[in-house]
Amino acid sequence: MPTKKRLIYTLLFSEGYFCQSRNFRCQKVGNYEWLFNNYKFSQLASYLDELIIINVTPNSESYQNFLGIVKRVIENVFIPVTIGGGIYSIDKAVECFQNGADKILLNTVPRTNKDLTSQIINYFGSQSVISSVDYKIQDNTACVYDWYSNKTIVELNLLDYIKKLQDLQFGEILLNSVEKDGTGFGLDIESLEKVVPICTLPLIVMGGAGKYDHFAEVYSNGIADAVSTANILNFIGDAIPNVRKQLLKNGFDLAHF
Repeated sequence: MPTKKRLIYTLLFSEGYFCQSRNFRCQKVGNYEWLFNNYKFSQLASYLDELIIINVTPNSESYQNFLGIVKRVIENVFIPVTIGGGIYSIDKAVECFQNGADKILLNTVPRTNKDLTSQIINYFGSQSVISSVDYKIQDNTACVYDWYSNKTIVELNLLDYIKKLQDLQFGEILLNSVEKDGTGFGLDIESLEKVVPICTLPLIVMGGAGKYDHFAEVYSNGIADAVSTANILNFIGDAIPNVRKQLLKNGFDLAHF
């Protein structure tokens, strides 16, 4: 049975502040109080299907503070929440679920430790574990990008990597374009269209969504099950509510709230 399309927002968090990212360069823009008081985030989140919260600078010293912020966010937001960033063990994954995660996001571990990846998926179930894949175009080919070293892994073709992730039995895949990240100019449709024929898992796409047309293009072409935006500016005024209302008005199969 076809699943409904989803509208997702990704919050990026670094050392006490939420961030705006552009081409994977993050700028701190405000703390928890700023987000919820100035942007009325809890009201705007009611127009979302899911929320992803990523710790973009994870370290052991600040991780408890990050999870504390996540718990505060969840107190005011009543949609499924995915936590990502710095999950390098089953114990860390357990911490995330204990602090309100419905799902977790793995980015580096599937490349560096397949055994641990399989252990995490077997422990929590495929439906609870999403693979996050960043990619960049190198010599006209989409290649996996390592956010930690800030380098493109030229020997790791995106399409080949997606097949490996499917073999690991993830529940979903999130694809994020480095070049499109934070631009608001539209998603990387050309690369995504190459992914669709070989991807058997539910697909979340990210990087470049800035207005209604960008969401509609992805849903119309059957490219993905969900689109996520991490553009803080999309939360000014009625941007997100209007996108959802317009998608529903034009017949896209999203949930009615």
